[in-house]
Amino acid sequence: MFNDLAPEKGRAVYSRSACFVSFFTTRDDAEIVLRFAAITSEVVMKKSFAIALTLLLAACNHEETAKAEVGAPAPPIVAIGVHDEVVSLPEHPSRPLVLTFWSATCGMCIQELQEMQRLQAAHPQAVDILAVNIDGADSQTLRAVAARRELKVPVAADQLGVTAERYRVSGTPTNFLIGRDGKIVAAREGLLERAELQRWFSGQ
Repeated sequence: MFNDLAPEKGRAVYSRSACFVSFFTTRDDAEIVLRFAAITSEVVMKKSFAIALTLLLAACNHEETAKAEVGAPAPPIVAIGVHDEVVSLPEHPSRPLVLTFWSATCGMCIQELQEMQRLQAAHPQAVDILAVNIDGADSQTLRAVAARRELKVPVAADQLGVTAERYRVSGTPTNFLIGRDGKIVAAREGLLERAELQRWFSGQ
């Protein structure tokens, strides 16, 4: 389907050590194919290809981004939402953000997400939440898991593993508190202690 636009030169690849698109001659070629995919009648292939390519381009845009450290700016995220939208950190947040990494097979993660949900309902103006799933799930699977677990907080999928790498996630749950200035205030591996969790959600 894409032979006239981009002759076979390999395949699109995200590398953890170097980001490049080897399928295309130039970045312009990649963007042409993305636009072409948006108007083709082959709906299923178009959707999957466009999502993958959009995430890949987003990853390449920030390949030199520093890894997450307390006191440093929070690295950009590369994730997809439940409606196949690209999810990113807010540019001008009005509240701090709890960025939590979780897995559908992690019972502690689900319990903590549900507790975060309750705390946010009690303190709706204190913080926002973004729950990033690291299972590589697609949007349909993500919606199903969220519905089954009755998760109402915003969820997204780290399909390429880029975001987990940038935030040095080695296990779940892993939580970051990002301030309104975009810098990481706190980072914790494993379950947050209840007192600390309550502090995060009380705006203290």
